Amino acid sequence: MKTTHSKLILSVFLSFALLSFADGQKRAIMERADQLIETGDVTTVKGTVTAFNNYYVNNVEVTSRKTRSKAYTDSLGRFEILSSKEDVLIFKANGFEKNRREVTADEDEISVNMILVPGEKNEKKAVAHGHINEQDLAHAVEYYDDPNRDFPLYSGIKEMLQAELLGTRVIDQGGSIRVYIRGRDISSVGLSENNGAAIFAVDGMIVRDVDYLNPRNVKNIRLLTGHEATRIYGSHGANGVVMIRTK
Repeated sequence: MKTTHSKLILSVFLSFALLSFADGQKRAIMERADQLIETGDVTTVKGTVTAFNNYYVNNVEVTSRKTRSKAYTDSLGRFEILSSKEDVLIFKANGFEKNRREVTADEDEISVNMILVPGEKNEKKAVAHGHINEQDLAHAVEYYDDPNRDFPLYSGIKEMLQAELLGTRVIDQGGSIRVYIRGRDISSVGLSENNGAAIFAVDGMIVRDVDYLNPRNVKNIRLLTGHEATRIYGSHGANGVVMIRTK
């Protein structure tokens, strides 16, 4: 009776996950599920998925390696999936690194933190696919540690800017570091002027230069351009904003 009930529950969980599979694949998955049920190796795992250890991530695809069942997180990052008692769950979301989490027999609830892949392109993917809203992401990128980056490895602030700010030109003008969005003509810009260069905002305050900063003291860095820059910093952000958060 218990085995029959388990099969029924598993069938409900798998019914949606199998829609995208061919008939042969469906049969293989169901046969595998039956084998796990017969050995008493199936359990229900619940969990929560976050990013930056603070924000819930919606619509994350969660797959059990052994049962091959699939589930998706809700708006609060929660999911529930049938897995083997000794299994590996795989988490996928656009713009984020794939995450693998081992589950053991004594675990029925887990927490998973997704890592955002660096770059504006991936930030847009994460927002476009509904994983996280734009406001939360902008706040997270500015205020929380990014585990993907190891700023202390850079020898100086200029080297860090050159490596981290893709699509820009970083130059030293009269002893001051300037960042220009690629495609802008900087030939006519004076050595002591900031015209045409992006402004720097360190911990929310606009500063003229950042050569005093040590990469070891940098928590995160982000380049704002276009409407996103002017929405926050007005006309001052017309040429871009280099946002730096220190530890």
